[in-house]
Amino acid sequence: MEPRAHHLIIGLFTILAFAAALIFSLWLAKSSADREWGYYEIVFDHAVGGLSEGNPVLYSGVQIGDVVELRLDPDNPGHVRVLVRVDQSVPIRENTKAGLVLANITGSMSVQFSGGSPDNPALKGDEDNPPVIIAEPSAFTSLLSNGEQLLAKADQLLTSATALLSADNIDNASAILENTREATDALLDRRDQLIALLEQFDAAAIRAEEAAIKVSNVSDNANELLQNDGQRVLQS
Repeated sequence: MEPRAHHLIIGLFTILAFAAALIFSLWLAKSSADREWGYYEIVFDHAVGGLSEGNPVLYSGVQIGDVVELRLDPDNPGHVRVLVRVDQSVPIRENTKAGLVLANITGSMSVQFSGGSPDNPALKGDEDNPPVIIAEPSAFTSLLSNGEQLLAKADQLLTSATALLSADNIDNASAILENTREATDALLDRRDQLIALLEQFDAAAIRAEEAAIKVSNVSDNANELLQNDGQRVLQS
């Protein structure tokens, strides 16, 4: 009898939890349906990867709506037109800026409005004729673009490094290192001879210095002889 009562309590609790969740969902749907929305179409001139229908629309980080539709511009497929709806109580003005922000680490994106001074008129429109807002490149988009360029340069660097480390170049570098080692070993084997040669150079430098001093002295004596005795000879 006790197991049956236990299963009955679990079943009753499950039914009540399901009914509560259903009632909450209906209330949430009714609240969303009764809410008044303003519709805006944002034009992006770059890829909007990670953005999809239902993603949040933020204003300075606060969610005010969601994405309704994404489509390519029929006149320019490089542009993407994103229809969003926001709470009509939030004024979107003519100088309000729009862009993309990263929603989470999975790469999902959100549309974010920012700016908009009170002295600018508010944009008005409905779902059939929404005002158009030109999106500005976001910091994240610029980062992705620069990241692609950085990866391309890294790929070029790796390609150059691979070419530099080819079998022929490695063999040539090995031969150069081997020749350098052999030359170093030869110099080390003749170290005593090199020391003797350097000592001879040092002695020759000393003798050259002494000779230069003697030549300087002879030059001084000759100059003195010309100035004194030479003048007397010329006078005679």
